[in-house]
Amino acid sequence: VIGRSPEEISSQNLPDFAEVGTAWEILSDPKQRKRYDRTLRAEEFTDAVEKMADDMTKKAAPTARRVIENVAMPFLVRTATTTIASVTAAAEDLKASKDKKRGNLGSAV
Repeated sequence: VIGRSPEEISSQNLPDFAEVGTAWEILSDPKQRKRYDRTLRAEEFTDAVEKMADDMTKKAAPTARRVIENVAMPFLVRTATTTIASVTAAAEDLKASKDKKRGNLGSAV
């Protein structure tokens, strides 16, 4: 820092003296230091869990895709086809029943 211009110093991203003072206060007080260390460990644990979950998701994705393509989709297609056929048959039965009632009413007159 000594012998450099203010522009050179500001471009080096040196820490602010207030930040250094705050850090010293926290790290020199055993109670605050313990809290700070716990916070760091919690953040590291959270990062590790997120990374593990991400890795597991990446490993499971190809298997999940194969299951969807080879099991779920064929099942859904068969189910949809059967449902459509059932609804179509029911609609045809209803229409035939209505036509039969109309025919019986016409012959009764």
